[in-house]
This record gives sequence, structure tokens and C-alpha cells, in this order.
Amino acid sequence: MNYLTSDQLAKIEFPKWPSCDIQGRAVTRQQALDIRLRTCGWLEGNNAVESAYYSAIPKPEWEPKWWMYPVSPRTIGRKRQYRKEMRNLGLQYLSNDVTGGPDAWCSWEGDISYHNYLVQCKDPTPLELFGEWVAIATAFPYLVLTCLVFTEDYTPAAPESGKPTAIVYYIDHGTVKVSAINPKLRTEEETLGETLEFWTQACQTVAAQFNNEP
Repeated sequence: MNYLTSDQLAKIEFPKWPSCDIQGRAVTRQQALDIRLRTCGWLEGNNAVESAYYSAIPKPEWEPKWWMYPVSPRTIGRKRQYRKEMRNLGLQYLSNDVTGGPDAWCSWEGDISYHNYLVQCKDPTPLELFGEWVAIATAFPYLVLTCLVFTEDYTPAAPESGKPTAIVYYIDHGTVKVSAINPKLRTEEETLGETLEFWTQACQTVAAQFNNEP
């Protein structure tokens, strides 16, 4: 398989909110807790997320619901201390919703799966996602997964555009590699059903490559 270089990635663009498909091997519940706490985003100003995050590992030496106290140097300092202890990665695009909502690629039970748009932050670039996957793979060397990100909204890239249909990130025990799925010739009369079939076939192709990787 031919993998992409950083120079090649820099020439590719994603839409504002790219469609993403993540599949991987399940992890243990303890590993899932570690992943969710260290990849949680959108903390400030979101009471539901803050409550879920800061109560995940109690701090009995502090007041109950200490994070909800009026803003003060002590409260700010405790939040910083807690995040430092949790070793939060500070992800923009690949963070997990710690409240258990749909915007999470790792469930509390340890399932690794996501089929939606990347909505945590707009306008990601292939290089930025690569950097975040490197941070994730380094932090959690037991992870094995593939992440497929489409380069167009709703429909695959047209062959004449010279643009790959999707970028595929392979995360395997601390390493990250990237390849591209190139567009197939299509007719202008292609229907939505055919487009969805193309997406399904693309995801199946990635799954097959993932399963055959050494």
C-alpha cells in the first residue's frame, strides 16, 4: 500500500464539516475511561460537560461540585490541576463527548466506532487530523483503528477533479499511516442511492485493508 507524505497531505482539503467513519478494536472499560477523560473537549462554559468530566474521578478533599463554584483563582487553579492530572490532550477535532452523547468515537464500554460528521470544530485539514491522531496513538498505544474522512460533502469527489474521494488514517499500536481512496469513474446520472452505495463500498474497502494490515 502506498502511504501519503506530509507534503501530499498539505495539498488536500476537507469540507467545513467532513463526514467521518471510524472503526476499531474494542478496548477495556478502564482504557475507555482513560481515553474519554484525556480526549474530552468543550469544557469551558458547558455545565453538562464540566459536570461529567470533573465528577468522573472524585476529589473528596475538595468541596462537592467544586467546579460549579463562582469563578475564582482557586476554582480556576483546581480545574487546571485536574486537567493536568488527567493529562488531557487538548484536541480540537477528534475529542470525545464525555457526557455520553453521539459525538464520541470511544464509548464508555470500550467500543471504537463513529459514523457522523466531525462537528467538534470546523475546517479541519488532513495535516491537523494527522497531528491529532499521532497525539492519540502516542497516548494510547493499545489503539488499533481506521478513520476514513471524505473530501466532499454528500457525494464522492469527481474523477476530473484529481481529488481523492477520502483520506484514510490507520492507527496501529502507536503508529499512524495515511492513504487515499481515489475516485472511480461515475456517470452524471448517478443517483443518491448509488452515492450511498459508493460510500458503503468505500467503508468496506477500508475495513478489508484494516483487517489485512500486519
